[in-house]
Amino acid sequence: SYLITFESYTLPDLSKTATEFFQLNTDNIYAVPKEDGTFDLYFKDCFLDNITSLEGLLPEVPIQDTQ
Repeated sequence: SYLITFESYTLPDLSKTATEFFQLNTDNIYAVPKEDGTFDLYFKDCFLDNITSLEGLLPEVPIQDTQ
């Protein structure tokens, strides 16, 4: 014998979906150098990513002193 189950699916209403945009600038982004030569990148005190280079992000990303 076989059992087949059909379930309905609808796409979410995109007009009710919240979208937030933000612009990175020297007031809200900074980098913290790590001992291995990489940088931890932060946006408004929230960790974004660990990156190997600051090249190409902004003309100048502030580097926070760890000491």
